[in-house]
Amino acid sequence: THDFDLLSLYKKERSKFDEIFFIACNEGTDPSSRIDKELCEYGNVLCIESVELQYNTQEQLYAVVNNLSDKFQSRSQDFFGPGFLVESKRTDAAKRLNAMDNAKAALKDHPPDFKDE
Repeated sequence: THDFDLLSLYKKERSKFDEIFFIACNEGTDPSSRIDKELCEYGNVLCIESVELQYNTQEQLYAVVNNLSDKFQSRSQDFFGPGFLVESKRTDAAKRLNAMDNAKAALKDHPPDFKDE
């Protein structure tokens, strides 16, 4: 979601789940594109900088997946327990990112409103 009002979103959706975790991506210095620092202190909120998600090579992609996995695991281990993001889950995440990159590349020459029928 692009909703920055995490507290309202949490209150609205919490009853449907055991817990809700947010990974919020900050970009630049404009306060309207950043999550309030106080929210980043909550145990179920992980705030990262957009540059932490950038990669150009497969090696960098795996580094991004591992870095984010380590941070999320550290932040949420009280809920899930230690070591829940095992290597197979990280590999699956990298595969999903590769598939997304391939789909994006396949659609790059199509107009924004293109629909695959």
